Amino acid sequence: MKHALAYAVLTGLAIGFLVLAFVQQQDFLHRIHNLEEQLNRLVKTTETLKEENRVLKSELEAMGLVPMTLYFIRPTPTDFLLEPVVRQVPKAQCTPQYAVEELLRGPEPSGDLLRVMPEGTKLRRLYIEGNTAFVDLSREMVENFHGGARLEQMMLMALVNTLTEFAQIQRVQLLVEGNIVETIGGHMAVYQPLRRDENIILR
Repeated sequence: MKHALAYAVLTGLAIGFLVLAFVQQQDFLHRIHNLEEQLNRLVKTTETLKEENRVLKSELEAMGLVPMTLYFIRPTPTDFLLEPVVRQVPKAQCTPQYAVEELLRGPEPSGDLLRVMPEGTKLRRLYIEGNTAFVDLSREMVENFHGGARLEQMMLMALVNTLTEFAQIQRVQLLVEGNIVETIGGHMAVYQPLRRDENIILR
């Protein structure tokens, strides 16, 4: 009698474990199925966005517009970083000169980005020798700059990173009133050409 009772208990436990395992397996398979459906929807959404982007790009090209990337200063609670801003411009205007003029005009007033160049700064001349762009700015670049070391770095690298978006430019030499100067605000040397800095771009 005791053996029969023990056998019945063990059998019941075994069946219970099997049922539990089956339920857990079904739940696991159901979760996998849901994940597969979510992944398929995500893939379809990605493909749709790619197609919409391709169509938009084709429409912009048909209108004679091309993307031009500018860098403006983004303040954060603890630092300043550069934020890329893409503007659609007529293909004929997508030049280094126009890019600098756009920097001088500043960011859209509705945003939180800071202007790059000091007020009143003008582009006197821009020319390219080899892979170096020489950017000649007016004296307001120095006279109207009142920032610290980090802001000076952001200002200069916004100019450099914007111009090095153009394939033919790898370095930027800054001039003020036609002359090479030691520094703009006393914190960063600019008497030699500057190169692009990816580390200060907001990701």
